[in-house]
Amino acid sequence: MFANQAQLDLFEQYFYDINQFGRIPGNETEYSDMVDLLEKKLAIFETSADLVASAGKFTLPSDMYKLGAILYNNIEVERITPKEWIIINQSPLTIPSNARPIYKTAGTNLIEAKGTATLTSGVSAQYVKKPATVIWAHKTLFNEPLYDPTN
Repeated sequence: MFANQAQLDLFEQYFYDINQFGRIPGNETEYSDMVDLLEKKLAIFETSADLVASAGKFTLPSDMYKLGAILYNNIEVERITPKEWIIINQSPLTIPSNARPIYKTAGTNLIEAKGTATLTSGVSAQYVKKPATVIWAHKTLFNEPLYDPTN
């Protein structure tokens, strides 16, 4: 339990550090630019997944930590607020199309996307996934943990 919390604290610190180091000028040294180093650490957690629609809404991946971009047939979908959703859909000049799709959040892990019509397929998410749960690979022998390579 404590290992998982410590791991998550370190993981969250990466995002904070990128924000802080991004505010100061970097350097061109290949191995010591802090933003570069932090982005490399996070790169192993960056992934994408196809989303499945149910009742006009897409469920975001359960292992998602931070959402990057939503894509529809490799076109980035613009995120808008629920208030903008209403305004955009009422104006013939701003109505979404398959070339300029939009999405809004509809709950904590759902999104609703619209192009020329409500999108039901071809939608994917690029995101940063959560770190895997820590599992201690050991057996206890004489009340002492002993490494178990089979676990």
